[in-house]
Amino acid sequence: MKYFTYLLLILNVPLVYAEPIEVLTNHLVITNQVLNPIPLDISDEIVKRSLPPNGLPNTVSHRPTTEEALTQDQQVLLIQKEHSQAIFKHWHTPKSSTFEIAHVFIYLNDDGSINRVDLNGQFSEAFKTSIKDAIMKTSPFKMPSNVSLRQRVKENRITFQTN
Repeated sequence: MKYFTYLLLILNVPLVYAEPIEVLTNHLVITNQVLNPIPLDISDEIVKRSLPPNGLPNTVSHRPTTEEALTQDQQVLLIQKEHSQAIFKHWHTPKSSTFEIAHVFIYLNDDGSINRVDLNGQFSEAFKTSIKDAIMKTSPFKMPSNVSLRQRVKENRITFQTN
């Protein structure tokens, strides 16, 4: 707020329609820290209150806890990194390719076979063919046995670029 006032004084801009505001001396600064973290172990009291009147939980798919979600995110990143590295081992940049970039979206089936490959960017036909060949040589991809993890790994985005 101070800087805005200084800016107005420097620019000497009249504020005809400005309204007076209250200046806060003690204000809360929001950071990316959690002020009141939710404990991971939930008491029985909270669980009982969250159940419907019949006492049975609603039929929903498993929702991971914060710790499980964190480890799943890490596992997804590791698996996608393995897939990317395997593709790059098979990829050979065409000699005619200069300053080309392709954003590749790979959609996999449950068994790791390729469902669809989409390419976006500025590239030649030779560049596109080299990418698709590398992906085809790498398939089928190794898929995790965990169903929710497998669903998250089925979509991959990789960027191919030449200088």
